[in-house]
Formats: sequence, C-alpha cells, structure tokens
Amino acid sequence: MKDIDKLSLSWFTYEKFYDNHKYDNTTDTTISEDIVKKMARTIFGPDNTYTMVDFYGTSCGSALLTYDSTNKQFNIPVGGCRGTGWYPEYLTEIVEAYEENDEIIIMKKVLYIEYKAQGDNQDLVYADLYNSESKEKTIKTDIAQEEFDNIKTNYLDAGDTYKFIFKKQSDGNYYFYSSELQS
Repeated sequence: MKDIDKLSLSWFTYEKFYDNHKYDNTTDTTISEDIVKKMARTIFGPDNTYTMVDFYGTSCGSALLTYDSTNKQFNIPVGGCRGTGWYPEYLTEIVEAYEENDEIIIMKKVLYIEYKAQGDNQDLVYADLYNSESKEKTIKTDIAQEEFDNIKTNYLDAGDTYKFIFKKQSDGNYYFYSSELQS
C-alpha cells in the first residue's frame, strides 16, 4: 500500500479528529493537512505516502467532510444527521491473532446491531442483528432488551469474519495494511 485513497483518509481524519479532540459542534471545524498526515502515519506507518485530493462528502443532504487542496485543509461543517433515537453499532471480537513473516494477522467476528426505539422518549425496545451495515444477511430480528447482554454469546458466531493485516515497516513497528471480508 503506497497511497491512501481519498475516502479512507477522509473518513480516518473525521473519526480520529472527533475521537481525540474537543470540538464545538456549533461552528465548523478546520484541520490542517499536516495534522492529518501526522495522524495517518500513526495508523499506516512512516513508509507510506499520502496523496491528498479534493473531497466533498455528504450525509443527509449536508456536507459531512471536505478537503480543499488549495487551502491544504479539511473542513468539518456543523449540520448533517443528528437524529433522535439509538444509533446502530458494531459488536466485534478477536477470534484469532498470529504473526507470520513480517505481518500480524488478526481475525475478528463482527455483528451489526440496529436498535429500534419507540415512544416520545425514544425508549429502547428491540434490536436487529445483521452481518454488516448493508444488511445483506439477517441474523436475528426483534431481540428484546432483556436479551441484549447475551447477544455476543448467542449470535456472534453467525457474524462475518474479517482479516486485518498489520505489516512491519522500516522503524520495526507494525502498522495497518489491509482488511478483507473472509465470510
């Protein structure tokens, strides 16, 4: 991997910035290209190159994240989907990890959980389980809230398996290289 595609790097920027920085969600947030490249190196390593390209992402008809090569900065505007209710989530578990040659391979089981809420207070009532956000395979529907603590035990084996590869680079550390669906 020598170049990071625009969508991956843009989403990485968005996720990492929001995870690691305090922000004011009443005004737009701007991140310099240098900060993004520094953050990307912590995940993808020093041996990779990063090509920044103009990017404009949308969600719910609003700008989600943009990159402007003229200004060399990313912009995260206020707005987009805030919504009400319960946000879906992924449930994951490492099922195998090993080192092979100059790679670390991690196998992970994954379930996508979509919660259903009802009433004026959007009280959580049920959940549906899928193999991924695309909902190509339904694993179980209408799981009652009382059963939520047992989702991992009862259903994780039915989830998809992903293979994550981390490669050793010139500094002797391992960095993210790829992920691929196995089942």
